[in-house]
Amino acid sequence: TFSDSDSLNGEANLTFDGSNILAVTGSVGIGTTAVPHGGVGAAKLAIEGTNASTAGPHVQFTTASTDYPLLQIFPWAHGNTHITFDGYFDGSANKSSSATGTVRIQKTGANLDFLTGAASAGATVTLTSRMLIDSAGLVGINDTVNANMTQGLIINQNANDNEILALKS
Repeated sequence: TFSDSDSLNGEANLTFDGSNILAVTGSVGIGTTAVPHGGVGAAKLAIEGTNASTAGPHVQFTTASTDYPLLQIFPWAHGNTHITFDGYFDGSANKSSSATGTVRIQKTGANLDFLTGAASAGATVTLTSRMLIDSAGLVGINDTVNANMTQGLIINQNANDNEILALKS
């Protein structure tokens, strides 16, 4: 318990005004006392959690006007991390935070995937890959796998037979 103008000294110095932290000097660890964890990397803030678990080192941001996250950073495990805008993973399903749509940037294995979906706030949302960059540098738009492609760009317009690519000035 801290009172007005108390400070905590040690690895980090915290200065309080009675209800708010006014300043932090040094490093801060949540779930760990080693910053950076294991001495690997460089950090002023380290968050440690359980690997491949909802108890992992996840962060989400909300505003006072809604309980639904505007942004969730979800480092599940090596090879499976994502950042979701207007959505979240609750441990069992992907959920939407806004009827305006959910967007996710996801690293799976060595691939980088951009996904979108739409559902009402709190509802399960189906996220569909819109663009994937694979470990070989191939880029697929509306196409994630093409066994015949060895380099370049894939644009799959599905059943649409209009323009595939239009350059306009």
